[in-house]
Order: sequence, then structure tokens, then C-alpha cells
Amino acid sequence: MAPRTTFVNLSDGLQNMSLWDQAFADTGLLGTIPCTATGTNAFILTPIASLFPPNILAYQAGLQFSFVVPSTTSGPVTAAVGLLSALAVNRSDGSQASTGDLVQNRVAVIQFNTATSAFDLVSVEGKSVLTDATQALTNKTFNGNTWTAGSGTITINGSKTLTLNNTIAFSGTDATTITFQGTDTYVGRGTTDTLSNKTIDTAAPNTVKINGNTLTAASGVATITFPNSTDTLVGRATTDTLTNKTIAAGSNTVTGLGVSNLGGFTGSPTNANFARGDGTWAAPASSNYVLLNTLTASASAALSDTSSLTNAYSAYDLVFINLVPATNAVTLQLQIQSAGVFQNTSYLTLVWGIATTNFTPSTGAPTTFIPLSNTNDVGNTGAGVSGTIRIYNPSATTFPKAVSGMMFNNSGGVNSRAALTSGYWNSNAAVTGVQIQFSSGNITSGTIKIYGAS
Repeated sequence: MAPRTTFVNLSDGLQNMSLWDQAFADTGLLGTIPCTATGTNAFILTPIASLFPPNILAYQAGLQFSFVVPSTTSGPVTAAVGLLSALAVNRSDGSQASTGDLVQNRVAVIQFNTATSAFDLVSVEGKSVLTDATQALTNKTFNGNTWTAGSGTITINGSKTLTLNNTIAFSGTDATTITFQGTDTYVGRGTTDTLSNKTIDTAAPNTVKINGNTLTAASGVATITFPNSTDTLVGRATTDTLTNKTIAAGSNTVTGLGVSNLGGFTGSPTNANFARGDGTWAAPASSNYVLLNTLTASASAALSDTSSLTNAYSAYDLVFINLVPATNAVTLQLQIQSAGVFQNTSYLTLVWGIATTNFTPSTGAPTTFIPLSNTNDVGNTGAGVSGTIRIYNPSATTFPKAVSGMMFNNSGGVNSRAALTSGYWNSNAAVTGVQIQFSSGNITSGTIKIYGAS
């Protein structure tokens, strides 16, 4: 656009200079208008304030605006000047500028294009190439781009090195030939090729690997010569005899060898026998002492077992390991179960105990349980109660079931106690279980192991 021109005669005195002011404002539209910018992808441009700012009432052909990019673009780019409408910002190829085309703190220049009713990205500092003319690119990185046009050649001159961190793929119907310097043969295809006069260097750290394929000779007998070795090497799937071979224990492993393949033994291997030292497959000797159950206390009111005592064994041992009470000065008690009920009457018992500070025996004979310690003698600190109790022939129905054993505990952590206990529940009925508890409070910790003894 052209600035306004005034041809009026000016009389003496002060005259109205508004026409000249407007002319200066129009002149500002003839150059690139510097602006401030806000936004990320939708930029709002505001002309930098001046005494006579340009009159931007509408977008006009050739209007140019420059601004410092406030933030790097992450999507399609638009721009609006003041309160005017936002228009697309297009690259030189006509496509809309988008992610990464405008970089934060770089200077960009856009120009209104009446043909497209959009802004053309005229230049952007240090980022875009916006012309079809030949240019030298310096410090540029091609990231995810495709070169498709023409039959041009990429030339790397001056003894430069091309470093590729990814894969170069040749596809389509065009020629896919790579020409290397020299006249030698290069194999880089997935087809079958013949290597002539080639040496595979197996010196460390080089490795020759054959994965999923077979190394064979075209005809005749293939001979592999190993240096410094005249021994026999077995590498076939056929049956072969190894002579003077040793498998080093601890460093080598034989897998896939079943026990049925072990020769020189009498009998046959089964799930129930083993190979003895005399060369015989034999069943293991039966054990006369078998762990049946383990009871573990953890703030437990009582520990009980109602499944281990059967007619399978003639006697059962209860091994106590560090049963610690929550309450101090209590008695450890045992009650037996019969007919599904833990019995609390009709016990005939005797406990006889001594202490490291008093060798005079103390005795007790409660009738509601079998005592496993002296009365009110177990402290809630230290190692708790340990020992062994045996129950004899619990499934019999001819006589009452006898219980006996030796128990040990401390009292307050400074006094060792021993208790010899015996007794029985005065009934001929079968015993089917046991329950252990302290006379007051929970069992803080400890275990009881139940064994069957033949």
C-alpha cells in the first residue's frame, strides 16, 4: 500500500498535523513489523508500542511480522495479530507448520498471503530451510525423514566417515546396488553365496556362531583339523563310544540321563527305591520316628492337635521348643481330647520339680490337667519352656493312657527349673488329640513338634 499524500496549502500559524501522523503510521506498514508473541501453537502477536504505531485494521498483501518464538511448537501452528482472526502459518511447500518447526527464543518472520488467506513462514532463525535454492546445511540432523524425489546422489567427500546407528533398508523397484571401493566381493544378502579365499579369524574376541543350521561338506568325507589335538571328537547324533573320558565334578553337567539308563545295578528303579552302594535298587528302610505336625505359637491362646494321634504308632512324642508365656509366673498345662472334647476332669497326676537355687523338690497333683511345669513357675522372659512329653498307646481302649516326660524352664531369667511329670486321664476311652496352654494369658511364641514312634 502507499501512504497518504497531502497537497493542501497550509496557512500561517499552528496547523493540524493529523494527516502527517497518519502518513507516518502508513509508512510503518511497508516494512517488517516487530511484535511480541504469546502462546505455544496458536501465537498472538502484538505490535511493539511506538509513538506512531502502524494502522493494522485488516490483513493486507505483503504485510510482514517478526517475533521471538515464545515456546517450541508441538502441533499445527496459527497466528493472529491483535484482535484480528487467527490464520494458519504455512511452510514453503504449502503445508501447515507443526511440531518443532518454530523453536523457542528463535526469531521468526511471517507474511500474509492473499492467495491462501494464510501466513507464509518466510524465515525462522537457525531452524528451517525455506527455499528451493541450493544451500549449504551446517549442523543439521535428519530425523525420521524420507528422501524420495529424483535420482540424485548423496556424495560424502573429503575422507569423511558415515556413521549409521540404525538400519539402511532398500526397497521398491529401483536398483538396490551399493558400490564399494575396490573390486572385492561383499556378501550382505540373505541368499546363498560362495565365499572364496576368505579367512574367519577366531582369535579372541572374535566368535564364529552357527545358529539353527548345519555345517556340511558338499560331497565325500568332511575333515575338520583342530590344532594341537589328535583325539577323537564326537559330534554326531549316532551311538558312539567314549574312551578315557572324564566328566569333571562341579564344573560340568550331564542332563537328560534318566535313572533307567544307569547300568550295572540289580533290580529296576522305581519311585519307591534307590541305588545302594552295593549296586542294588532297594527300598529305603522304614523310619520308626516320623514328624507328623508342627504347632507354632504367635500370641496364641492355646496350641492344639486333633489329627496326629491315631493307631498308626504305639507312642507319640511332643517336643516343646521355647514356649514363652505372655503372663509371668504361670503353669504350663496339657489336656487330652476324647470323643471330640478336651477333658478337664478325672486326671491323676504328679509333678516333681527342683531349681538351681533350691534342691528341695516341690510337688503337685492337679486333677483338671497334666502339669508340664511346677506350679506358677514359668516366667515370661528368657527361653520359656522346653522338653519332651510322651503319650503311650492313645488309641487303645483297655487301659487309661499314660503320659510322662521331662521339662525345663526358667523363672525370671535367673533361675533354671526342671520338672519330672507323669499322669493319665482316668478313662479307657481312646485319646484323639492334645491341647497345650498356660494357666493364664496367651502363648507369645515357641513351637511344638509332634512325632510318631513305633
